[in-house]
Amino acid sequence: MRAPRPCLVCGTPAPGSYCPSHARNRNLARDLLDQVASRDGWICQLCGQPVSRIRDRSPLSPTLDHVKPLAEGGTNATSNLRLAHNACNVGRR
Repeated sequence: MRAPRPCLVCGTPAPGSYCPSHARNRNLARDLLDQVASRDGWICQLCGQPVSRIRDRSPLSPTLDHVKPLAEGGTNATSNLRLAHNACNVGRR
């Protein structure tokens, strides 16, 4: 039998890449991304170009951008989120 791997987020032993707590959070984040992407028509709200529907780390992959950053009191509410390319969102920092 194979030993459990550590969760990629917290390091606790996990049956897969994530412990049950973080796997649930990943599913919530995926659902939220789908909801915002659908609302925004799969168009990057920073550059206006179409966003890839493939979720990887490529420059054109979808990410969620906070209109008002969490550090400035923003929330994860859909009204404070917009769809952005990975490259556009990372380039803003």
